[in-house]
Amino acid sequence: MSSEEKNFVGGFYPKEPKVDFIKCSIGINRKEFIEWFKQQDPNEEWINIDIKAGQSGKLYAEKNTWKPKPKDEGNVPPF
Repeated sequence: MSSEEKNFVGGFYPKEPKVDFIKCSIGINRKEFIEWFKQQDPNEEWINIDIKAGQSGKLYAEKNTWKPKPKDEGNVPPF
């Protein structure tokens, strides 16, 4: 999957909270979420989810697919 392709989290519905001490309310459709979850890489220990606002202002959940670059041990300065 390219880094620009969005991976929306199925069955995961963030909403604006009704009170100020709640940062985000999330509704989960179990059937849709489990279907999405089954399609993810089983070797990944963690799934990170970002809550974002679309151009319309509506919140949505997207899987964060960022991965750190592997360290090149041969080019590390000695200090």
